[in-house]
Amino acid sequence: MNRFYLLLLACPFALLAQEDNIKIRFNGFGDFTLGHTFGNPVESFSDSLLQNFGEDPYPKGVNQGIGVPGIDFVNTVFLHENITVQSEVNLQSPRGKSGGPELDIERMYIDYKVSDKIGLQGGLFFTPIGFINRNLYSRAWLMNSVHLFRMAEEEAGYMPNHMIGMNAYGTFQISESFGLKYIVGVGNSRGHTPVENLYGRSFEGYQLTGLLEGIVQGPKDFRFGISGFSNEIPSFKNISSYGISISDVDSNRTFIQENGIVPYLHYSGKRFEILGEYVWSIYSGGGEQKSVNMAVAEIAFISSIKEKRFAPYVRYDFIRIPTGGGPYIGLRESGGIVSRVYEPNLSSIMTGICYDLASFNRIKLEYVTHFVGPYKQHGIVFQTAFGF
Repeated sequence: MNRFYLLLLACPFALLAQEDNIKIRFNGFGDFTLGHTFGNPVESFSDSLLQNFGEDPYPKGVNQGIGVPGIDFVNTVFLHENITVQSEVNLQSPRGKSGGPELDIERMYIDYKVSDKIGLQGGLFFTPIGFINRNLYSRAWLMNSVHLFRMAEEEAGYMPNHMIGMNAYGTFQISESFGLKYIVGVGNSRGHTPVENLYGRSFEGYQLTGLLEGIVQGPKDFRFGISGFSNEIPSFKNISSYGISISDVDSNRTFIQENGIVPYLHYSGKRFEILGEYVWSIYSGGGEQKSVNMAVAEIAFISSIKEKRFAPYVRYDFIRIPTGGGPYIGLRESGGIVSRVYEPNLSSIMTGICYDLASFNRIKLEYVTHFVGPYKQHGIVFQTAFGF
C-alpha cells in the first residue's frame, strides 16, 4: 500500500517533467565526523560566562565524539531554458550539547535569467555578501577544512546569512579574461533576534545588499570583491547584559540599524587555493553603538595521490563580539520573553589534510588549536563528506 501511495505522489512530477521539456534535478550533500577535544578551556572567565549565560553549556561547532551534522537536499526545476525554481531543505542535528533534529529551509526561490548581464531572483536565498556565505555555507563536501565557518552560521546570527526578497544580478565581460559581476538586493529585515527564522513572518524594517566581484577567467579561478549590507531591524531595548530578560516586549520595542562591509578574495589554481574574507559590521540602537569584526584566512596546497586531489591546508578564524553583545548579538526570544545569551569570541588555527577518495567523497583529518574563548585548547577530528 505504501508503494502505491509513493507511485501516486510521483506520477504528477513525472508527467510534469515530460511536458514542455521541464526537467527536475535532485542533489544532496552531508558529512559525518569523529572528533576529540582535550586540554582546559582557553579562558576560564569565558567558560564561566558560557556555563551561566550560554544558550548551551557546550560550545557550538566543536567536534566531540561522533557527529552527524545533517544532510541537505537540493531540488532544481528547469521550467524553461532561462527559468529555474530551486529549493533546499536541511535536516540537521543540533551543534551543541542537547536538542533534537531540526528541519530547516535554506533556499526557496525562482530565478529568471534574461541574459548574462541581467537576471532576477525572488524568494528565500543566501544573502549575496562575501564568498563564504554564497558558496561554502555548511558545505563540507566543497570545503578543504572541517570546522564550519562560525561567522556565517545561522545558529549564531553574527551576519545576515539569509534573506527573503529580490535580487538583480549579472556579469559584464570587460575583456576576454576579465568579467565584472554585480548583485543588488532588497528584502525583509532580519528578525527580532539574530537567530529567528525569516519565513512565515511579517515585520517592519528592510534589508539592502550589494556586491561587486571581479572574475579573472582561465584555467585558474580568481575572484575578488567587495560587498555590503544595511538592515533596519525591529528589535528590543533595555537588555544591556547577560541574564537580563524582559516580558513587556511591546513597551521595549525599538529599531536597530545594522550596517556591514565584506571584502573577500578566492583563488583556485593548479598548485594552491587561497580564501580570505573579512566582515565588519556596526550596530546602532538602544542608546549604544557597537561593532563586530570577523575574518577567515585559508591556504591549501594542491597535489595528487593516484591522480586524486590531495590538499594539506592551514586556516585561521577570528571573531570579536562586543562586551555584552551590543544592542543585537545574543538576543533570544522564547515564550514571549526576550533575554540575552553569551556569545563567545573566537581565535583558532586549523591545519589538516583532505583527500578526494572519489568524485562524491572527500575525507579530512584536522587538528585545531584555540587561543580565546570557552573552547578546550586542542582538538582533532576526522570527517567524511559526500555529495551527489
